[in-house]
Amino acid sequence: MAFDFAAADHAVRPDIGAAMRRDWARLAAPGTWWSGFDRIAIAAEGRTAMFGTVAASPLAEPVGRVVRMVAADSPRIDAEWVATLPAEVDVPAYVEIIGIVARCSAVDFFHRALGLDLPELPEPHGGEPSRRPPPDDVVVGKSFVPMVAPVSIPQTVSLVPPETEAWQDLSDATYMTFRDMERPDFSRALHRTQIELVAARTSQVNECFY
Repeated sequence: MAFDFAAADHAVRPDIGAAMRRDWARLAAPGTWWSGFDRIAIAAEGRTAMFGTVAASPLAEPVGRVVRMVAADSPRIDAEWVATLPAEVDVPAYVEIIGIVARCSAVDFFHRALGLDLPELPEPHGGEPSRRPPPDDVVVGKSFVPMVAPVSIPQTVSLVPPETEAWQDLSDATYMTFRDMERPDFSRALHRTQIELVAARTSQVNECFY
């Protein structure tokens, strides 16, 4: 079964595998602005940019260029770049790309850290995107895209609510829940202070600008 981590040299909590299975199911399904086929293609293109995997991309080149930028060159993204997104990628569609690439990279790097092969991407489901209109009560934040107030890191992809729900589900298992964040003494395998040290160092290495 995918994400059981039986081949890993270290024990992995079952809730992490369960969260990743849910994320792969979401990835394969039609999203808000991209079909299931598009979403799997976006994930594959992101992998090519990050890891040099070889995969024929069915994405139109303007879309592929946006995906590669998000996946492998995000420190160069600024307000001017977002303002010049190609016609094929409006801002809500771009936000969905961010959600897909970010969660897929989290799953992939988790596997690499354990010395495991990247998990096979799921088969896409048919169907059309929901094209659910973005929320009305949005403001532009530091990520250069509109987000539901209050402006904060957890709200980065809130212009596309299902992406926030998916991100939160994976984050709850691999990082901590919002309720856990209220507890300075929170501990899993690591104490809260150790968790935050790893998070801060990771952000620094990846040139996160927040």
